[in-house]
Amino acid sequence: MYSAEEAEKLGLIDQAVADENLTPAATKKALELGNRYNPAFAGIKALLRRPVVDIMKNRERSSIAEFVDIWYSHHTWENLKNIKIR
Repeated sequence: MYSAEEAEKLGLIDQAVADENLTPAATKKALELGNRYNPAFAGIKALLRRPVVDIMKNRERSSIAEFVDIWYSHHTWENLKNIKIR
């Protein structure tokens, strides 16, 4: 809806660059942002990741419980008894 210049004037974007300067400009900006000490950003990232971490922890618990059930099942131990090492 807006040209790059209009978007920049409206504050919708930080900077408009020519196509050939896009990668260097984006790299420079990424390095600037990456090198900042920003506890607020870290906090937001942690909040965004928390649901995923919780899901992974629950799946891990479930997976371990399933493994233990299978490992200690009568069927598994009967199969293990029949293994012969030569």
